[in-house]
Amino acid sequence: MVKHELNEMGLSHFETKHLLDGESGKEPHIMVTMDPNDRQFGYVIEALDRYFSIDMFVGRFKARQNYYKLPQSKKDELFAQRIHPEAWEQEFLKSIA
Repeated sequence: MVKHELNEMGLSHFETKHLLDGESGKEPHIMVTMDPNDRQFGYVIEALDRYFSIDMFVGRFKARQNYYKLPQSKKDELFAQRIHPEAWEQEFLKSIA
């Protein structure tokens, strides 16, 4: 379901994995890798426990979907300017409205 939602957003290049042994024990996790070269910020991981919500998990990607499509050089430029991805996304959406 997560992979389908990412494909709908045009983020089919993100890798999705289901992990049986997560970072916090034996519970299963889902991991989405946005940038395999970025070991600190290049992925999102979430436990598939009773608190998991697919809508909330996918919402993170929806809130940044156009930002994720930018070339790395533009993302680096925004990072250097301390512009948060979701703030950039909001400004981008206003500019195309």
